[in-house]
Amino acid sequence: MDKKLNIKFYSQHSDDIEQEWQDKACGIACLKMALSYSGKGEEISAMDLIKEGKYIGGYNPLHGWLHDSLVNILRNYGLPAYRQEFRSHSVNPSEKNSTKSIHEEKLISVGVGKIIQSIEKGSPVVISVKEGFDTNNSTHLILLVGFKIEDRSVTGFFYFDPNKSQDEGIEPQFMSLDRFNSNWRKLAIFVA
Repeated sequence: MDKKLNIKFYSQHSDDIEQEWQDKACGIACLKMALSYSGKGEEISAMDLIKEGKYIGGYNPLHGWLHDSLVNILRNYGLPAYRQEFRSHSVNPSEKNSTKSIHEEKLISVGVGKIIQSIEKGSPVVISVKEGFDTNNSTHLILLVGFKIEDRSVTGFFYFDPNKSQDEGIEPQFMSLDRFNSNWRKLAIFVA
């Protein structure tokens, strides 16, 4: 059984995004898809979202789009949204290092559950993925729009990758739960 939200794909390489921003507009393209799906974003141009994000200090040339700022943009258009991390570290101050904590696996499980619940309720989720997830050579944002269930268990997620061209990205792609877990940076933006 598949659960997919009826979301229209939007590419970060669209003609209405200035060339200098196309390689940096993954977060904005995800917001454009979420806003359009909610009925609030068809009239908003991606460049206007980029300009708004820059104005509020939402873009950092070293790290890309700041998740708090993306949340603020969604809220500015009337969409309740929040970001959440599902990471945990054991910190050793005397040795000045940290490692994954024993709690991280549980947090990841909670995160996956929250993502599934959000999609079940009809809301997409923006997630951050690692460098090399697909064709990206830095961390990247994609939009989760569905999930697949086999034998009463979720086996993976359907997503839109805004780094695809408008023609390539028309249908959501599928990634297994294993691929999701190995590429997800444990960061999510929930859109209500």
